[in-house]
Amino acid sequence: MAPGFSEVLYAYVSAAGNNGSAFAGLNANTPWYNISLGMAMLVGRFMFLLPLLAAAGSLAAKKRIPVTSGTSPPTEASS
Repeated sequence: MAPGFSEVLYAYVSAAGNNGSAFAGLNANTPWYNISLGMAMLVGRFMFLLPLLAAAGSLAAKKRIPVTSGTSPPTEASS
């Protein structure tokens, strides 16, 4: 029996979310599914890391502002 769209969609979303489960009706132990679901896992893992690294690089490249009466030092405890 051919897999339904929802079975295949769930398998790829689950693989990208690092869960790795699939519906019981989908026989995902084939070379095509093994390779393509593995690629979905890689994309799912690194898809979130790249924007975070870009944001961290952007924050690291910002100029530091000297402490004045309008700013507070980062070591000051907030109350």
